[in-house]
Amino acid sequence: MHNIIKGIPSDAERISELIIKIWSDCNISSIDKQKIFYLINQYQTPAIIRDQISNSTQSYLLLTWYGRLASFLSYSFLDDEPGIYIHQVYSLREMQGKGLLKALFNQIELIATNAGRQDIYICLDTQNLSLEYYSGLGFYVHPEKNLEIAKISDHKMIMHKKLRQY
Repeated sequence: MHNIIKGIPSDAERISELIIKIWSDCNISSIDKQKIFYLINQYQTPAIIRDQISNSTQSYLLLTWYGRLASFLSYSFLDDEPGIYIHQVYSLREMQGKGLLKALFNQIELIATNAGRQDIYICLDTQNLSLEYYSGLGFYVHPEKNLEIAKISDHKMIMHKKLRQY
């Protein structure tokens, strides 16, 4: 059974531990792992995550599976557009295929709709193996946003989902 809760500052350690576990279990080269753990130490430490939650610069949805943290999604509201920006989506490999990420995305859609937001954006690495999964959830590559991000990085892309308004 799963449960989704909004992360609070005291969850930062658990979130950081989950990130490290997921990347540690990935089948990637040791050089790539060094790069990833460098980035984790720069941007995803418990102190940074705690500050993000405390200062409301990012919100976290935590999904537990029988009481164990299994997945999370971080997001923020866009000031200049009527949307939500998803920063990170993580799930333990052994939890994949159970519908947990779908539950997280359903929850973020509900949050967006309740806040009067019409769009959800997610930034992905162009090599992300989950592109097809996001397409299946209704996301598509956003042409205008990708022209903007191409100026910054040729390894990133923005996917977009337009929400139905009720």
